[in-house]
Parts: sequence; structure tokens; C-alpha cells
Amino acid sequence: MATPYKIEMTRAAHRVYKKLDPPIQRRVKAEMEKVTAAPNAAPQLSGLPLPIRSHHFSQQGKQWRIAYTVDDAATKVVVVLLGVRENFYDRLKRLL
Repeated sequence: MATPYKIEMTRAAHRVYKKLDPPIQRRVKAEMEKVTAAPNAAPQLSGLPLPIRSHHFSQQGKQWRIAYTVDDAATKVVVVLLGVRENFYDRLKRLL
């Protein structure tokens, strides 16, 4: 079995995560666990200065995104930003 990847969050991602309601936090955490199981499965975004991937899921009728980078050498996933789909990619571009 492959070594599981570790999860790290940027300050921006952690700030968003802390403000979420507990049920949504649990779902986001479960989705991040899925990302660590297959970090390179999500599509890589184009037009950004870093190789960022975007994991998609639905919760309470809303489309959510987790944008992250993969460091295969250090076996870690760094969550750059998370949130609902609306304006997500604009916020991501501003962040980078």
C-alpha cells in the first residue's frame, strides 16, 4: 500500500475552514482524506502560476472546491483554498 499523503493548509484555506459550520467542516475533512488517497486524480487547473489541482464535491445543494498542490517528494498535499464554486476561481487567482 502506498504511503498516505499528509495534509497541510495555507493560512487562507485554514481561515475559511475555521469559519465553516461543523457538519461542513466534517465533510471537507472527509473530502481532503479522499484527496490524500489519490492526490493526482483531480484535474490540474490551467492559467495559474502554480500546478494546482481542484477537487469537486457537493454539500447541501452547493458545489464546493478544494484547490491544492501536490508535493510527491514530501508526500504532502497543500490545500491552497477551499470554498463554494461561486467566485472560487477568481478568489484563487487573486490569492496567487
